[in-house]
Amino acid sequence: MLKKISIITPSFNQGEYIEDNIKSVLHQKNVLVEHIIIDGGSTDKTLEIFKKYDHLKWVSEKDRGQTHALNKALELTTGDIVGWLNADDYYEKNIFEKVVNELKKKNVNFVYGNFNYVNKSKEIIKLQKTKKNFFLSKKIISKFICFVPSVTFFINKNDLKNIKLDEKMEYTMDKDFFANLINNNLNPKKINLILSNFRLHGANKLEMKNDKLSKNFRYTEGIQIFNKYTKYKIPNNTMGKFIYSSIQKIIIILNYVSNFFIK
Repeated sequence: MLKKISIITPSFNQGEYIEDNIKSVLHQKNVLVEHIIIDGGSTDKTLEIFKKYDHLKWVSEKDRGQTHALNKALELTTGDIVGWLNADDYYEKNIFEKVVNELKKKNVNFVYGNFNYVNKSKEIIKLQKTKKNFFLSKKIISKFICFVPSVTFFINKNDLKNIKLDEKMEYTMDKDFFANLINNNLNPKKINLILSNFRLHGANKLEMKNDKLSKNFRYTEGIQIFNKYTKYKIPNNTMGKFIYSSIQKIIIILNYVSNFFIK
């Protein structure tokens, strides 16, 4: 019996890109697919595009933001496997069957893989290879680095249990979500394939920006993530942000060095 994959997509005024997203899900082979799109009340051509595709399950109404939309979509899923694809991104061809096969394996709760950064015109900017092995435990790493790209993430729905995204995390909801999964002893596995394409453009959220304000938001939420999943506490002030960012930088450097020793 074919497994059913539910793809959840938050959307708001991404009419320029959303059709690539929809087609990349629709054209996957040898799987049953359910695509749920929660739109925040788009005023561009997004809704016109939705109406072209009868298979979509979609709602367009004002919401509390991307994280709220994702949680609303999760509640509507009926598949065996759940994937997360933002509105401006899209999957590679025929990768769902491989995802299903990997998630059938023992002690694998969720999977992730490699992806391309692409520009507005879908031209490849860079191949992003994700890490499989780390010099520290994934529980520690997950509190400082989001090593699971949401654009490549798939999980057995039964393993989600009652885990949802934290709406208080506006910019690092993905890092918090994956830290939550890992701290609930769910096991990730890397698939060494290019699974998807992450589109870079001017409307990308703060995780893609390196100005002082953006970093400040990420450090503030990073401290909250660390404090949530450990018995140790870092103060959420200037000194705390210095401590958190310093540990994060050390981990990033050690991760890079470990590439030469850990395969």
